Amino acid sequence: MFNQLSTFVQIKVQKDGSFKLINNPELKANIGKLLREFGYRQSKMDNEIVYYKRTNRGLKKVRSIELTDAIEDYLENTDFIELSNNITLERIDIIDWFYGILPMKLNGSLSYYLKGTLSENEKNQLKKASFD
Repeated sequence: MFNQLSTFVQIKVQKDGSFKLINNPELKANIGKLLREFGYRQSKMDNEIVYYKRTNRGLKKVRSIELTDAIEDYLENTDFIELSNNITLERIDIIDWFYGILPMKLNGSLSYYLKGTLSENEKNQLKKASFD
């Protein structure tokens, strides 16, 4: 599912052969699903939103910008099916589109997919953690 660019953006080819990249709430929700698959979560702790990543080594405290970086890295390095079918669409166009929808609002559907639950032990671990 995530190797199709159309999971995140609709590609509309214009009459002159150019294209327009369009996003809607359903497609934006897929960004949240992808971030969740990558292990990113958000939880409320001491009346503040905390972002973290679940890995096989445990929890890693992250800044919200790391979520943006993870998506950018994904868009830059994934072999999307549509890129091989459409010679006029280049990877830079995808990155430009992504930054055009920023700032990614970490609320609504994105928050829905990132919502995580922390045990007391995990909360203590995050409180002591510093950013890498």
